[in-house]
Amino acid sequence: MWSNYMIFKALTFVILLLSSSAIATEYIENNGEPIAINLEVGKERVIDFGTNILFKKGEAGNFLDNPFSHQGRLYLTAKNEFPIKRMQVQIVETGAIVILDVSATENKIETGNALVVSTKKFSEPTSTSNSNSESMKASVAEYQSANNAHRLGALDLLRFASQDSFAPQRLKPIDHRFSPTKVSQKLDLSELFIGQSYALYDARLIKAWFVEGSYLTVIAVRNRSKIPRQLNLFDLNVNATLATPQHVNLSARDVAGDATRIYVITKQPFENAIGAAPLVIGG
Repeated sequence: MWSNYMIFKALTFVILLLSSSAIATEYIENNGEPIAINLEVGKERVIDFGTNILFKKGEAGNFLDNPFSHQGRLYLTAKNEFPIKRMQVQIVETGAIVILDVSATENKIETGNALVVSTKKFSEPTSTSNSNSESMKASVAEYQSANNAHRLGALDLLRFASQDSFAPQRLKPIDHRFSPTKVSQKLDLSELFIGQSYALYDARLIKAWFVEGSYLTVIAVRNRSKIPRQLNLFDLNVNATLATPQHVNLSARDVAGDATRIYVITKQPFENAIGAAPLVIGG
Protein backbone atom coordinates (compact mmCIF):
# COMPACT_ATOMS: atom_id res chain seq x y z
CA MET A 1 0.00 0.00 0.00
CA TRP A 2 1.20 3.48 -0.75
CA SER A 3 1.88 5.52 2.38
CA ASN A 4 0.70 9.11 2.87
CA TYR A 5 2.35 11.18 5.64
CA MET A 6 0.29 14.06 7.00
CA ILE A 7 0.15 16.10 10.22
CA PHE A 8 -1.59 14.08 12.95
CA LYS A 9 -4.44 15.74 14.76
CA ALA A 10 -4.33 15.01 18.49
CA LEU A 11 -7.94 15.64 19.55
CA THR A 12 -10.94 14.04 17.84
CA PHE A 13 -14.56 14.53 16.93
CA VAL A 14 -16.91 11.96 15.47
CA ILE A 15 -19.58 12.72 12.86
CA LEU A 16 -22.44 10.22 12.79
CA LEU A 17 -24.77 10.37 9.78
CA LEU A 18 -28.25 9.04 10.58
CA SER A 19 -30.34 7.16 8.05
CA SER A 20 -33.20 9.58 8.66
CA SER A 21 -33.47 12.99 7.01
CA ALA A 22 -32.05 14.72 10.11
CA ILE A 23 -28.28 14.65 10.66
CA ALA A 24 -27.08 13.97 14.21
CA THR A 25 -23.55 14.85 15.24
CA GLU A 26 -21.69 13.49 18.27
CA TYR A 27 -18.39 15.03 19.31
CA ILE A 28 -15.83 12.98 21.26
CA GLU A 29 -12.54 14.24 22.67
CA ASN A 30 -9.79 11.66 22.31
CA ASN A 31 -8.10 11.90 25.71
CA GLY A 32 -6.41 8.52 25.60
CA GLU A 33 -9.49 6.59 26.67
CA PRO A 34 -10.66 3.72 24.40
CA ILE A 35 -13.07 4.77 21.68
CA ALA A 36 -16.17 2.56 21.52
CA ILE A 37 -16.98 1.31 18.03
CA ASN A 38 -20.26 -0.61 17.79
CA LEU A 39 -20.82 -2.50 14.55
CA GLU A 40 -24.00 -3.84 12.99
CA VAL A 41 -23.28 -7.31 11.60
CA GLY A 42 -22.71 -7.14 7.84
CA LYS A 43 -22.66 -3.33 7.73
CA GLU A 44 -19.35 -1.61 7.05
CA ARG A 45 -18.18 1.30 9.18
CA VAL A 46 -15.36 3.64 8.25
CA ILE A 47 -13.13 5.30 10.85
CA ASP A 48 -11.23 8.14 9.21
CA PHE A 49 -8.14 9.32 11.12
CA GLY A 50 -7.08 11.89 8.51
CA THR A 51 -3.48 10.61 8.52
CA ASN A 52 -1.61 7.43 7.71
CA ILE A 53 -2.19 4.61 10.20
CA LEU A 54 -0.97 1.11 10.96
CA PHE A 55 -3.50 -1.61 11.80
CA LYS A 56 -2.65 -5.27 12.36
CA LYS A 57 -5.30 -7.58 10.94
CA GLY A 58 -4.25 -10.25 13.43
CA GLU A 59 -5.74 -8.23 16.27
CA ALA A 60 -9.19 -8.64 14.75
CA GLY A 61 -9.05 -12.44 14.86
CA ASN A 62 -11.96 -14.06 13.03
CA PHE A 63 -14.53 -11.53 14.19
CA LEU A 64 -14.22 -9.15 11.24
CA ASP A 65 -14.63 -9.70 7.52
CA ASN A 66 -11.38 -8.59 5.84
CA PRO A 67 -10.62 -5.50 7.95
CA PHE A 68 -8.16 -3.16 6.25
CA SER A 69 -6.79 0.37 6.33
CA HIS A 70 -6.43 2.67 3.33
CA GLN A 71 -5.25 6.28 3.22
CA GLY A 72 -5.86 6.91 6.91
CA ARG A 73 -9.23 5.14 6.97
CA LEU A 74 -10.02 1.91 8.79
CA TYR A 75 -12.77 -0.27 7.27
CA LEU A 76 -14.54 -2.67 9.64
CA THR A 77 -17.34 -5.15 8.92
CA ALA A 78 -18.47 -7.71 11.52
CA LYS A 79 -19.11 -11.31 10.46
CA ASN A 80 -21.27 -12.03 13.50
CA GLU A 81 -22.05 -10.78 16.98
CA PHE A 82 -19.18 -10.48 19.45
CA PRO A 83 -18.53 -8.69 22.76
CA ILE A 84 -15.99 -5.91 23.12
CA LYS A 85 -12.71 -6.70 21.41
CA ARG A 86 -9.87 -4.27 22.11
CA MET A 87 -7.80 -3.24 19.11
CA GLN A 88 -5.05 -0.71 18.50
CA VAL A 89 -4.36 1.72 15.68
CA GLN A 90 -0.99 3.46 15.45
CA ILE A 91 -0.58 6.91 13.92
CA VAL A 92 2.45 6.67 11.64
CA GLU A 93 3.49 10.33 11.88
CA THR A 94 3.64 10.48 15.68
CA GLY A 95 3.69 6.85 16.80
CA ALA A 96 0.66 7.56 19.02
CA ILE A 97 -1.65 4.64 19.79
CA VAL A 98 -5.43 4.97 19.54
CA ILE A 99 -7.35 2.25 21.39
CA LEU A 100 -10.62 1.01 19.92
CA ASP A 101 -13.17 -1.07 21.84
CA VAL A 102 -14.98 -2.81 18.99
CA SER A 103 -18.15 -4.86 19.42
CA ALA A 104 -20.90 -6.10 17.09
CA THR A 105 -24.61 -6.87 17.28
CA GLU A 106 -27.27 -8.35 15.03
CA ASN A 107 -29.60 -5.52 16.06
CA LYS A 108 -30.00 -2.50 13.82
CA ILE A 109 -27.80 0.42 14.89
CA GLU A 110 -29.23 3.86 14.12
CA THR A 111 -25.93 5.50 13.23
CA GLY A 112 -24.22 6.31 10.00
CA ASN A 113 -21.31 4.41 8.55
CA ALA A 114 -18.53 7.00 8.98
CA LEU A 115 -16.60 8.22 12.01
CA VAL A 116 -14.30 11.12 11.16
CA VAL A 117 -11.36 11.80 13.47
CA SER A 118 -10.00 15.36 13.58
CA THR A 119 -8.41 17.93 15.92
CA LYS A 120 -10.65 20.49 17.42
CA LYS A 121 -12.92 20.64 20.48
CA PHE A 122 -16.47 21.67 19.73
CA SER A 123 -19.36 22.77 21.90
CA GLU A 124 -22.50 20.64 21.89
CA PRO A 125 -24.71 21.40 18.87
CA THR A 126 -28.28 22.52 19.24
CA SER A 127 -31.11 20.04 18.82
CA THR A 128 -32.41 21.42 15.51
CA SER A 129 -31.50 19.52 12.38
CA ASN A 130 -30.53 22.74 10.59
CA SER A 131 -28.05 23.65 13.32
CA ASN A 132 -26.63 20.13 13.28
CA SER A 133 -26.26 20.27 9.51
CA GLU A 134 -24.41 23.60 9.60
CA SER A 135 -22.12 22.33 12.38
CA MET A 136 -21.34 19.19 10.43
CA LYS A 137 -20.57 21.16 7.24
CA ALA A 138 -18.17 23.43 9.13
CA SER A 139 -16.40 20.45 10.68
CA VAL A 140 -16.04 18.62 7.39
CA ALA A 141 -14.77 21.80 5.70
CA GLU A 142 -12.10 22.17 8.37
CA TYR A 143 -11.11 18.52 8.01
CA GLN A 144 -10.80 18.79 4.22
CA SER A 145 -8.90 22.06 4.48
CA ALA A 146 -6.35 20.46 6.79
CA ASN A 147 -5.87 17.56 4.37
CA ASN A 148 -5.50 19.89 1.40
CA ALA A 149 -2.87 21.96 3.23
CA HIS A 150 -0.41 19.08 2.72
CA ARG A 151 1.98 19.93 -0.11
CA LEU A 152 1.76 17.26 -2.78
CA GLY A 153 4.87 15.49 -3.98
CA ALA A 154 5.35 13.35 -7.08
CA LEU A 155 4.56 10.21 -5.11
CA ASP A 156 1.23 11.71 -4.00
CA LEU A 157 0.30 12.40 -7.64
CA LEU A 158 1.15 8.87 -8.75
CA ARG A 159 -0.77 7.40 -5.81
CA PHE A 160 -3.82 9.52 -6.67
CA ALA A 161 -3.79 8.35 -10.30
CA SER A 162 -3.39 4.70 -9.34
CA GLN A 163 -6.24 4.80 -6.84
CA ASP A 164 -8.47 6.72 -9.25
CA SER A 165 -7.81 4.04 -11.88
CA PHE A 166 -8.28 0.87 -9.87
CA ALA A 167 -9.84 1.53 -6.46
CA PRO A 168 -13.54 0.76 -5.96
CA GLN A 169 -15.79 3.80 -6.16
CA ARG A 170 -16.05 4.24 -2.38
CA LEU A 171 -12.25 4.37 -2.09
CA LYS A 172 -11.55 6.74 -4.96
CA PRO A 173 -9.67 9.82 -3.74
CA ILE A 174 -11.32 13.25 -3.64
CA ASP A 175 -8.92 16.18 -3.71
CA HIS A 176 -9.96 19.53 -5.17
CA ARG A 177 -6.34 20.38 -5.93
CA PHE A 178 -6.59 17.95 -8.86
CA SER A 179 -8.33 19.81 -11.69
CA PRO A 180 -9.42 17.52 -14.56
CA THR A 181 -8.11 18.59 -17.95
CA LYS A 182 -9.24 17.50 -21.40
CA VAL A 183 -7.26 14.85 -23.23
CA SER A 184 -7.32 14.32 -26.98
CA GLN A 185 -8.61 10.84 -27.76
CA LYS A 186 -7.34 11.38 -31.33
CA LEU A 187 -3.76 12.09 -30.27
CA ASP A 188 -1.41 9.80 -32.20
CA LEU A 189 0.49 7.66 -29.68
CA SER A 190 2.17 5.39 -32.22
CA GLU A 191 5.53 6.85 -31.17
CA LEU A 192 4.84 6.86 -27.44
CA PHE A 193 7.56 4.20 -27.26
CA ILE A 194 10.75 4.38 -29.31
CA GLY A 195 13.93 2.31 -29.55
CA GLN A 196 13.50 -1.42 -28.97
CA SER A 197 9.96 -0.84 -27.65
CA TYR A 198 8.71 0.80 -30.87
CA ALA A 199 5.45 -0.69 -32.21
CA LEU A 200 5.21 -3.26 -29.41
CA TYR A 201 2.22 -1.69 -27.65
CA ASP A 202 -1.14 -0.09 -28.32
CA ALA A 203 -1.72 3.06 -26.27
CA ARG A 204 -4.49 5.57 -25.64
CA LEU A 205 -5.01 8.51 -23.31
CA ILE A 206 -7.45 7.91 -20.43
CA LYS A 207 -7.58 11.14 -18.42
CA ALA A 208 -5.46 13.93 -17.00
CA TRP A 209 -5.35 16.52 -14.22
CA PHE A 210 -3.56 19.78 -13.59
CA VAL A 211 -2.22 19.92 -10.04
CA GLU A 212 0.15 22.37 -8.38
CA GLY A 213 1.93 23.37 -11.60
CA SER A 214 2.19 19.89 -13.11
CA TYR A 215 0.13 17.73 -15.45
CA LEU A 216 -0.74 14.20 -14.40
CA THR A 217 -1.76 11.92 -17.27
CA VAL A 218 -3.03 8.32 -17.33
CA ILE A 219 -2.27 6.21 -20.41
CA ALA A 220 -3.66 2.74 -21.13
CA VAL A 221 -1.07 0.43 -22.68
CA ARG A 222 -1.67 -3.04 -24.16
CA ASN A 223 0.75 -5.66 -25.43
CA ARG A 224 0.40 -6.16 -29.19
CA SER A 225 2.38 -9.37 -29.48
CA LYS A 226 1.66 -13.01 -28.71
CA ILE A 227 4.53 -13.27 -26.25
CA PRO A 228 4.77 -11.69 -22.77
CA ARG A 229 6.59 -8.36 -22.56
CA GLN A 230 8.25 -6.27 -19.89
CA LEU A 231 7.81 -2.52 -20.23
CA ASN A 232 10.99 -0.50 -20.65
CA LEU A 233 10.14 3.07 -19.64
CA PHE A 234 13.54 4.26 -20.84
CA ASP A 235 11.99 3.94 -24.30
CA LEU A 236 9.08 6.19 -23.32
CA ASN A 237 9.16 9.13 -25.71
CA VAL A 238 7.88 11.82 -23.34
CA ASN A 239 9.57 14.76 -21.66
CA ALA A 240 8.42 13.77 -18.17
CA THR A 241 9.57 14.57 -14.67
CA LEU A 242 8.35 11.15 -13.55
CA ALA A 243 6.71 8.13 -15.15
CA THR A 244 5.71 4.79 -13.67
CA PRO A 245 3.46 1.87 -14.72
CA GLN A 246 0.87 0.10 -12.60
CA HIS A 247 2.88 -3.04 -13.38
CA VAL A 248 5.75 -3.70 -15.79
CA ASN A 249 5.12 -7.29 -16.84
CA LEU A 250 2.45 -7.79 -19.50
CA SER A 251 0.97 -11.11 -20.61
CA ALA A 252 0.67 -12.08 -24.24
CA ARG A 253 -2.12 -10.30 -26.10
CA ASP A 254 -5.64 -11.52 -25.31
CA VAL A 255 -4.40 -13.17 -22.11
CA ALA A 256 -5.41 -11.79 -18.71
CA GLY A 257 -2.83 -9.20 -17.68
CA ASP A 258 -1.94 -8.06 -21.20
CA ALA A 259 -2.62 -4.39 -20.34
CA THR A 260 -1.60 -1.82 -17.76
CA ARG A 261 -1.68 1.91 -17.17
CA ILE A 262 1.22 4.34 -17.13
CA TYR A 263 1.11 7.47 -14.97
CA VAL A 264 3.13 10.38 -16.31
CA ILE A 265 3.92 13.72 -14.66
CA THR A 266 4.93 16.56 -16.99
CA LYS A 267 5.46 20.29 -16.71
CA GLN A 268 3.33 20.94 -19.80
CA PRO A 269 0.21 19.36 -21.28
CA PHE A 270 0.90 15.81 -22.36
CA GLU A 271 0.38 16.51 -26.07
CA ASN A 272 3.16 19.11 -25.86
CA ALA A 273 5.46 16.85 -23.82
CA ILE A 274 5.44 13.83 -26.11
CA GLY A 275 8.58 13.59 -28.25
CA ALA A 276 11.53 13.50 -25.83
CA ALA A 277 13.03 10.98 -23.42
CA PRO A 278 11.85 11.15 -19.78
CA LEU A 279 14.01 12.76 -17.13
CA VAL A 280 13.19 10.39 -14.27
CA ILE A 281 11.72 6.90 -14.24
CA GLY A 282 9.72 5.68 -11.25
CA GLY A 283 9.57 1.98 -10.40
